[in-house]
Amino acid sequence: MRTRAMVELVARFLGHAAARAVPMVLVTVRLFLALGAVPALTMAQSAEESPATESKATEERTTAEERPALDPGERVLKYDLSGPRLGATFTPYGDATTQFGWHFESQASPGRSGPWFIVERVFLVGGVESNRFVPSGTLIFGMRLPSSFEFGVGPSVTVGGYRGLNSGIVGAIGHSFRAGGIRIPVNVAYAAQRGGEGRWSLVTGWAIRDQVGQPPEEREWPSERRRRGTI
Repeated sequence: MRTRAMVELVARFLGHAAARAVPMVLVTVRLFLALGAVPALTMAQSAEESPATESKATEERTTAEERPALDPGERVLKYDLSGPRLGATFTPYGDATTQFGWHFESQASPGRSGPWFIVERVFLVGGVESNRFVPSGTLIFGMRLPSSFEFGVGPSVTVGGYRGLNSGIVGAIGHSFRAGGIRIPVNVAYAAQRGGEGRWSLVTGWAIRDQVGQPPEEREWPSERRRRGTI
């Protein structure tokens, strides 16, 4: 009887343990199944997105190939011309004052044959022959034609003189002579001042023409480039 009772007790205990273990086993199985489905789902999504991504890349590459290149005719050549200036300024009474200074010029052109759109900055000092120091600055906006004829207009300021500070408008014309890469300009300018005397100036000098942003190989002499076979 005792043996039978013990057997029944053990059976009941195992029944309760099995009843508790089955749900845990089911949960564990479901968890493993879920973890196994995640990589599969990720791979499926990647497979679905890959054709779309490849199609988008192909479309962007096609658009880039169909996009028109920069028109060579839109290329702008920039040059820098700087150099000394000397000359004289004449008053209506025939008096003359020497001028010495420096000239800065920036120019841009749609082609090597011009025309050139120029911006000039001229700084001069006058009156040194009379033991005076009269500085002036002029800003000119103008154009230089393929024939080397040039013209422009702009403001001018002179420090000194009978008023202390004079400002006016300057109009200038001239011609640039060429000696290889050197430019020799000869300019005549007229400065008009309100309530003052007009003044004429004759200025010349020289400048070395240098292309801004020019590749190093294009800065070489043509004979050297021809020897290397680049032209």
